[in-house]
Amino acid sequence: MMAFSCIAASMMAIFVTSANDFPAQWKYMGVATSSEHSELHSIRIALRQRNVERLKRHVLDMERPLTVKEVTNMIAPHEEDVDTVKRWWYSHAMTTLPSRKYCRNITVTMLPGTHDYMQVKGTRNCFAAMFETSFVKFQHTKRRTVVYRLDGAVEAHNNLPGIFERAVPNEVLSLVDLVIGLEDLPPPARPMYSKRKSDGFPGEDITPPVIWSLYKSPTPSISRSYSSANVSQAVGEFEEAYFYLSDTLSFQRQYHLPTEVPNIHGPNHPNTGDLGEASLDVEYITGVGFGVNTAVWSIPADQGFDLLAWAQGVIASSPVDYVHSLSWGSAESSYNSSWMQRVDTEFAKLASMGITVLAASGDDGPNNGGVFRCEKFTPTFPSSSPHVTAVGGTYLQSSKETCWQSSGGGVSSVFARPAWQDKQVSNYLSTASGLPSSSVYTSNGRATPDISAVSTNFQILVSNYTGPLSGTSASTPTVAGLISLINQARLAKQMPTIGLLAPHLYALGNVGTDITAGKSKSDGLCSEGWPATEGYDMCSGLGTPIYPTLLSYFLQNPSEHSVKNNAPEPTQLITWLYANNLEAGAQFLGEVVGWTEVENLKQKSKCRIFNTGGSGFCAVCDTRKAPSCENGGPEGPDAIPVTVTLVVKNRGLVDETYKKLLKHNTTGILVYPPDASATYAVYGFNFYDINQKDGLGCYRFEVQSFDDPAWPQPRRTA
Repeated sequence: MMAFSCIAASMMAIFVTSANDFPAQWKYMGVATSSEHSELHSIRIALRQRNVERLKRHVLDMERPLTVKEVTNMIAPHEEDVDTVKRWWYSHAMTTLPSRKYCRNITVTMLPGTHDYMQVKGTRNCFAAMFETSFVKFQHTKRRTVVYRLDGAVEAHNNLPGIFERAVPNEVLSLVDLVIGLEDLPPPARPMYSKRKSDGFPGEDITPPVIWSLYKSPTPSISRSYSSANVSQAVGEFEEAYFYLSDTLSFQRQYHLPTEVPNIHGPNHPNTGDLGEASLDVEYITGVGFGVNTAVWSIPADQGFDLLAWAQGVIASSPVDYVHSLSWGSAESSYNSSWMQRVDTEFAKLASMGITVLAASGDDGPNNGGVFRCEKFTPTFPSSSPHVTAVGGTYLQSSKETCWQSSGGGVSSVFARPAWQDKQVSNYLSTASGLPSSSVYTSNGRATPDISAVSTNFQILVSNYTGPLSGTSASTPTVAGLISLINQARLAKQMPTIGLLAPHLYALGNVGTDITAGKSKSDGLCSEGWPATEGYDMCSGLGTPIYPTLLSYFLQNPSEHSVKNNAPEPTQLITWLYANNLEAGAQFLGEVVGWTEVENLKQKSKCRIFNTGGSGFCAVCDTRKAPSCENGGPEGPDAIPVTVTLVVKNRGLVDETYKKLLKHNTTGILVYPPDASATYAVYGFNFYDINQKDGLGCYRFEVQSFDDPAWPQPRRTA
């Protein structure tokens, strides 16, 4: 069976091959017993999404947030593809396969949200029979949580097909991105805080009044006319991080804050869990963003750092929490890139809905991969996602902020650098003195952090005892609280919530206080790190916020703030068509209807389609300069003109035909402006006759814009 890169073997960073091949935090407990095999087991299927790039473009160019329904229309798989996957699972209950004995009660349901996740439930005997193996069990060495996974799963890093991939037909594999709960162990993470105050945690004690004064944010004594009815914020918790509500209420009384009882989604068992992280998060997001409805999203312990489950819950929730603070993560090298990319798409969904996600940049400086020398520097995920805002750390001494040496930052090896931060980051990497050797970091990826705030010696209340915690776990809910107050002000003026924050910060440039002193450094013998400088740097980002500066910016006309990616993008959809047995010929005549943005295409435009020597074609329509296409291009030795008739008149059978086209891997014809010379061309598509007839075929469709969220869009292949 052909390997498929986005499932099973490349799904997570951790897979198991034997009792001696699993991470230190998991203890192998042997083969599951007969009674354990009879128990119900649940797995989740992340289905292949549509229009991911279009969704991400929309995040940077939207006049209003999308609804869950609009996001679903844009990104959810087609129903017939969902049915294909469902039928494969149910087939094990209705055939003569050995699994029939155990799979009669298997259930397959779509999970709430954007209709791109599926849950499959059955006994472990059922799954074991499907994949001709048995289950083994693992216990977390700290939390004592037990999970069950298929025996014989392979390690992700060796790029071999996994059990699921070997057993599933290609028509199903092509519709699946990830399988969760079958071969993978829960992804690891750690909270970004430490209890140590001496030996490396400088700075004065931090309390809510210190933050109010330092960042000139509102205080409880100042009356605000904004209503909290439509404003909400949240913190995300994992790995059994819990809090006592009594501590939160006592903390609020101590600093004369309005009472805010958080709405808790998921477990909260403070008598059995870790109390530091969640207590810090809740106390300081409500201490800065007071008067705002607050929620806690707690993921069950057996799911570990399951950001996909977290995002599913947030997306499906009502009412929506518009600001989320995540103080968890680990080095990018701890995770598989396919999993991180899928999580990034979930962040993009949230951003398209007007939701802001802030993530701690980490507490190990540049995150050096070596112990005795400087090796590969790796930023923390999820803060390295382009669709979250990464928050670094400073410390306060004598009214001056200095970049904390443990403030996480660096350049991603997984995510490309967004255009909205390229100018500042490129300037830093080309002009700053004292940078680490270029051999230890990637130079062209997404850079972190974006912004910072004080992060050392936060005074928190735990079990009615006050003590200090430090880390970007502290700075992240601090900035989140400020953004919630700005959202509150925007909604009061009938303006939408902010959504993706980071591009706006780079467009603003001056977010408040530029941090120019300090340098990040990892633990160990490596002395290199990221120095703080004037302007942007990878120790403190763009600096620390001043609330009136940010408020003034975000209360202006949002259209004044350009955050668009400057890379050439599709501007118009021409049509869909398919054909088979194309013959060499001359030009074809296309009747183009309703052009508004593409100036160089006219009514009854003359276009040529060129065979590029393989299955790809290139079309050129009324251009002053022919662009180069893949596999030879129109001027290449393999270019063979072919005749195609294109008619664009009305929407016609668009819904039915669109599904058929995608099923047969047909990509639509897109118009691109490939250069500044006003040359418009149609790039890279394949032709198929979906009726399996010889000769030419075409359908008629009305021209639609990419800006219409309800219109299903093609995938870019050029």
